[in-house]
Amino acid sequence: MNFNPVEHYNYRKKDIDMLVIHATPSADIIGSFNRYEVSAHYVMDLEGVITQCVPDHLRAWHAGASYWRQHDGDINSNSIGIEIHSPSMGQEPYNEAQIKSLLEFCKTKIKEHNISPYMIVGHSDIAPNRKPDPGIEFPWKRFADEGIGLWYNLSDARKIGTLSTKDALSLIGYDTRTDDMTAASAYAFMRHYIPHRVYVPEHKLDVISQVYPKDLESQRILLNDKVLNVVARAVAFKVQEAVLKERMQDKEKDFIFTASPFQEIIQENKKLYI
Repeated sequence: MNFNPVEHYNYRKKDIDMLVIHATPSADIIGSFNRYEVSAHYVMDLEGVITQCVPDHLRAWHAGASYWRQHDGDINSNSIGIEIHSPSMGQEPYNEAQIKSLLEFCKTKIKEHNISPYMIVGHSDIAPNRKPDPGIEFPWKRFADEGIGLWYNLSDARKIGTLSTKDALSLIGYDTRTDDMTAASAYAFMRHYIPHRVYVPEHKLDVISQVYPKDLESQRILLNDKVLNVVARAVAFKVQEAVLKERMQDKEKDFIFTASPFQEIIQENKKLYI
């Protein structure tokens, strides 16, 4: 690993519990950091070489205005960010060297900081109305198969019961506090879990200005889409399953469930996130 310190950071206010993956079309990522007075802890070039810019224990400025599972506006304080060079902003496949390097990096950081699978996200997941990265070609399923993040089984959708798409997205961690943000979150969710259904503009970098459908009719159709609802419920089940597993492993708490082991935790999370 290389080292190239940048000056744009301050001190954390929370413990690290999150990993955020970014992408940028700029080949001079560190130069961009200095021009715009931002930063990430790590950057990766097209060959998969990783350079550290900010030590993990410090607060890099990579997330901007963002939200995930009640972390509102200051995800910088509890996250590590890595910025990957992608000329297409992830609208075209990443290099295999980048993917292999990132897999090892993520495994290391998960172990170092005990990061939960549902806290490994893309920039678009935490800032769905502003950011499209790491894009539709980021191989989230491959990463989940390697123990990095979560994937889903469609059959799990019925295990969690009937939920609106908005409620399912909230249980996963997305921002659904307004109708417009719910639509943006739904589109970000599709980028992550149903990427073949996401529109790619003719000029791929136009994705930066066309992050999600903003007209009300498109948003209505999106939030009533049955496939989106089933996949969102299936992912919500996986998230709640992971949360439950962690809580059951906590020896200081004794959880006793009745009919469905997920209903109590689902109801608790609804109070927190919806």
